[in-house]
Amino acid sequence: MKKYGELAYQKAFKFVITGVPMVITVVIHSFFPSDFIIPYPNSQNLCWYLGTPILDIIFGFSIVMLYIRTALCIVFVGLGMAVVRRAIMIFGIDYMGLVYIYYPEESTLQDHEIYSILRHPTYHTLILFSIGSMFLRFTIYSLIYFLIFIIGINLHLKFVEEKELIQRFGDQYIKYKKNVPAFLVRAKDIKKYFSIIFRKSTTK
Repeated sequence: MKKYGELAYQKAFKFVITGVPMVITVVIHSFFPSDFIIPYPNSQNLCWYLGTPILDIIFGFSIVMLYIRTALCIVFVGLGMAVVRRAIMIFGIDYMGLVYIYYPEESTLQDHEIYSILRHPTYHTLILFSIGSMFLRFTIYSLIYFLIFIIGINLHLKFVEEKELIQRFGDQYIKYKKNVPAFLVRAKDIKKYFSIIFRKSTTK
């Protein structure tokens, strides 16, 4: 920030425009079976074990487990969609589209109450989608994709985004970072979280 001044976020844009789409791609890819394009040649090779639902390998195919996995996927993806809808209502599509990362001088300070329980609502949404995709397949591959996503988003946050925020806001942001979780809502804030997400009004 000291070196580039108002251009700091524009300098960081190259990391955002590559890093964020990469982790989003991991989430999207994890919704599809690993043999979606080219089927496995047989059912006993390594790829089959990595790409077949874990419980199906252990206990055999179960329609009940399929329903449970699908239901969990729908719950988490549905919640993620609700958060996206709410975020667009609150902040507008320009914030969700990362416009103000490239043009920070055009942005305004956001102090909506959701930031009192989550530092990064957008990444929280991606995590919900990622959890949903993991449950849908529940394979070793999907667990690996989930870990890649979690590691990737944390690296991006630590070395790019929050590094810039700390340089920009100093001790104020460091204190905020200690008091508010980045991605997951604390148990004591669950009621407030659902109130914010499903409230009709967009007032703060």
